[in-house]
Formats: sequence, C-alpha cells, structure tokens
Amino acid sequence: AMDLSKPSLAFAQRCSDELGLDSISFVHGDILKLEPDIQVFDYISCSGVLHHMENPIEGLQALSSVCRSGGVMRICVYSALSRVSVRHAATIIGSKTMPFKAETIRKVRKELIDKAFRADKPDTILQTLFESDDVYNMSMCRDLLFHNHEKEFNILDLLDIITSLGLTFCGFIDPHNHFMRHYHEFAPEDPMGIDLQSWHAFELLNPDTFKGMYDFMVQKI
Repeated sequence: AMDLSKPSLAFAQRCSDELGLDSISFVHGDILKLEPDIQVFDYISCSGVLHHMENPIEGLQALSSVCRSGGVMRICVYSALSRVSVRHAATIIGSKTMPFKAETIRKVRKELIDKAFRADKPDTILQTLFESDDVYNMSMCRDLLFHNHEKEFNILDLLDIITSLGLTFCGFIDPHNHFMRHYHEFAPEDPMGIDLQSWHAFELLNPDTFKGMYDFMVQKI
C-alpha cells in the first residue's frame, strides 16, 4: 500500500493491525516514481488519487507501467455529472485554502446546511450534497469540499484515456446492483456492460449514477 500522506498510511497500518493482517507492506511514496524494473503487480487498486494529481493520465500511465501484462487495475475517479452539488458548494464557500482545523470545517459545513435547508428559501441543489456520507466525516469532508486540486471526468474522457494507454475497459463496479440492472434495460445490446459510448448516454439521462466516483476495472494487454 502506497500513499503520499503519512497520516493516511498510519491509519491504514492501525486498521490492518486491528484486523490481524500482517501481509501488507506500507510504503510512503509517489506513484509517479514507481519503478517497473523492481516490481510489477497482477492487481492494482487506485481510489481517489488520480483526480487530485496535476496530470492524472501520467499517474495512470505510471500505474500501468508496474502492472503485469494481463493484469488488471481498479480505478476510482470523480464524475463531473454527479458533482453538481459539490461545485455549487464551492462557489458558496469561495476561494479558501484547505482548512486543517476541525472547527473551521464544522463552521463552513454549518453555513452550508443553514443555506441548503433555509425555511423560506431552500437550496435544493445544495441539499443533495448532504446525501453523501463524506460530508459527515471530518477528513472526507475536507477532501470533498476543500481540496486545492481536483479534476473531474466524464465517460468519454475515460474512453480517450483508456484507449490512449492501450488498456481494455472491463466494466464498472456495482456490487449492490444499484445501477447495472437499469443500464441493461437501457442498453440490452451491451450485456457485458463494456460499451463506454452507451454508458455515456446512460449517465447523461441518469446523472446521479456515479455519485461516489467512477469505479471501474481495466486490463493491461
């Protein structure tokens, strides 16, 4: 497990210790400095990282360089269509640096709640922000609303990136069948759920489909 954040690594280490998992190595480092000559992997998971990088494509390319041929990668990045409420909140918050004090985050969050659920003039777009569990977790709320660099994608962006890196799209992850059944009704000609053009059309009609993030698998050929 690799992370630039030492606190995140410490938290992960603590969780693994509590669960009795002793086969995980924790490394403080930058994915752009991965060395394929030293080690390659059959499976790579990267969640919530690439969309905070200056060049997400370079980040994915670095991951691909240490993925064994035939190996798979699970990638999670922000969907632009599903983040309307987040962008709306950002315009209300204004230009602010990421706060590290909990009381600052609580104060801003309280201001957003008051505006969203104001009795005489509720903000229905902002209200949808509070359907996300991330808002109620301090570190996740900081990441959601105050991160100083983030990139949002649409499915056609994913198609271009995956194609440019010579990867094969293997499908979106939907373990609880929240949207896959509806997609199959929408696109019965794509039973494997791997046609990104069809997925793009589906998301345009259902913009909340990927509220958390795009969560998908690709294979390196």
